[in-house]
Amino acid sequence: MQDMSFVNRSYRYYTGKPLFPFGHGLSLTDFELEACHCNQTTLNRYDCACTLENTGGRCGDEVILVYHSVGDRIRSLASKLHPVPLKQLVEFSRFTLEAGESTKAYFSLPSDALALTTADGSMRIYPGEHSFIFSHGSLGDQAVTVNAA
Repeated sequence: MQDMSFVNRSYRYYTGKPLFPFGHGLSLTDFELEACHCNQTTLNRYDCACTLENTGGRCGDEVILVYHSVGDRIRSLASKLHPVPLKQLVEFSRFTLEAGESTKAYFSLPSDALALTTADGSMRIYPGEHSFIFSHGSLGDQAVTVNAA
């Protein structure tokens, strides 16, 4: 039987230092990502926002990546049952900003974004602490902790 799992084969499980972070790209300007926060609006949705600012001297595009990661307690429990990724991409969005311009980046994430794939292929949301990690492929990732019931 062939092992088709991605354990130790993708960004989800990789613990080394990559040559370039996932989402990293060359740009002619610089960006800062700040003040990320999330609110659970219903049992099925998290509304999140961050401030993205073009701190460089030229117009440019930036992509914000949103990852999901589970807390230590969930990782300890779930890893006995199935592989648990270090992080998993759940959303992304591209923004174009003029030099010196800033904007609010909004993300409406379904609660399913907190789910892990179990050994039988089904999806399960474990109760407890989860994190949404907002990244723009360089230094300055912003982690926001949310709780699932």
